[in-house]
Amino acid sequence: PALCERKKDIRVLMNHYISFYNKKMKIKIKEVDPAVYEVFEAYSWPGNVRELRNVIESFYNNVSETGIISPEHISSKMKREAERC
Repeated sequence: PALCERKKDIRVLMNHYISFYNKKMKIKIKEVDPAVYEVFEAYSWPGNVRELRNVIESFYNNVSETGIISPEHISSKMKREAERC
């Protein structure tokens, strides 16, 4: 099934990819703001799990030394679409 039909899997997959990229990247993500989970669970994920993985990977280019993913790291396109759902 498509990721948009498996909303409960989003947090599990996010945590998996964060753990995976924490091992590969020099920056470690330590925390995800709960508002980020809300946006991700409302988003339709047309690119399915591959899109989710790519979005997580992109956070490593923008996350500060604090290691916290916050809503400011989410693209405005994703936020707009999530608001429509």
